[in-house]
Amino acid sequence: MKQRIIQEVEQTEQEEKCLTEYKQEMDLLMQEKMAHVEELRQIHADINAPLISA
Repeated sequence: MKQRIIQEVEQTEQEEKCLTEYKQEMDLLMQEKMAHVEELRQIHADINAPLISA
C-alpha cells in the first residue's frame, strides 16, 4: 500500500512538471502569436498609409 502511494505521488509530480512545461510553451507561443499579429497590423497600416511624393 505504501509503495502504491509513493508511485501515485511520483506520477502526480511528473504530471505537474509536464503541465508546467506545457503552460510555459503555451505562453511562449502566445507571445510569438501576438508579435506576428502586431507585424501584420503594421504591414496593414503601411499598405493603407498615403504615399508621400518626393
